[in-house]
Amino acid sequence: MADPSFKQYLSTLKSLVGLLASVGVLVPLLSYFLTYSPPLLEESSLLTAGIAIAVIVITYYYKPPRNAGSGRLPPLVRLATKVLITSCALLILYIVLLQLCTVRDPPGRYRYQIGFSNYEWTLTDYGRGLMKENPEFTVRDLMNFDALYYERGPELTWKPWTIYFSGVLMIATFLLSFVLWTFGWALLAKQKSSSDR
Repeated sequence: MADPSFKQYLSTLKSLVGLLASVGVLVPLLSYFLTYSPPLLEESSLLTAGIAIAVIVITYYYKPPRNAGSGRLPPLVRLATKVLITSCALLILYIVLLQLCTVRDPPGRYRYQIGFSNYEWTLTDYGRGLMKENPEFTVRDLMNFDALYYERGPELTWKPWTIYFSGVLMIATFLLSFVLWTFGWALLAKQKSSSDR
């Protein structure tokens, strides 16, 4: 398979992905403004557009392994399929973590990072005491009880290590799903531009 010129590769990426590529690049930007980005990531989620450019350039220089074998689909297409499926699975995981490990303030403008919902192992002694006295409490009730809607407020009820662990897990899932999405479409563009030559 002959390598395409970088200009042809970018042109194919633009024509192949079209709306999907632009949506993929805009997802982190929109998620920031719609408060779907990880609370601990904040403004730096805007940097994902730069990550997308780096992934596209790196993909251009990517060479599939020589022992990729011959199947019904070219190696780049098989890899792109696996990468895109993994990206979608990570996005689903991120949405679950977003519901489990964050809570919105009452006006709904800002998300606060918490531990892992109201499971006993993630709560401090104080939080476990609240749950023992009020077994029907939800995560929002735990936040509202002491008006914990300030920077380190959740640390009164949730263990700090669980807050930061859930936050890092969310950041990794958020960024990795976006990077893999871009990588998958860039692989398809590389395959198409190579086969068009």
